[in-house]
Amino acid sequence: MWQLSSAQASKKTSSRQELLKATRERISLRGLARVFGVSRKTIKRWLNEAIRALPSFRDSVHPAQEGDVLELDELWSFVGTKQRQIWLWVALCRRTRQVVAYVLGDRSIKSCQQLYKNLPA
Repeated sequence: MWQLSSAQASKKTSSRQELLKATRERISLRGLARVFGVSRKTIKRWLNEAIRALPSFRDSVHPAQEGDVLELDELWSFVGTKQRQIWLWVALCRRTRQVVAYVLGDRSIKSCQQLYKNLPA
């Protein structure tokens, strides 16, 4: 039966950890495959394994604390054509950097008010 030596296994683990860190830099799968010399299929498998190992969203949300400050931001993109603009309104907790609320809509008072309604009490 074929097995990796401890040095090979250590190098593979190190490469895997470096690759998973690189995914946070928003590098494409093709780019990661070229840089690390790993197939896209392997990268996808590693990412899926890492995602399954994450705690559930409910377990990872930090409770609000007195004095928490929310940062509100908006950004836009388009769907299909530039005439179909969609705005993302988002509220982030400055302390935890977690998304507290969001709304997809247009750039109007109505969308802003919907974001306000979505904020937790």
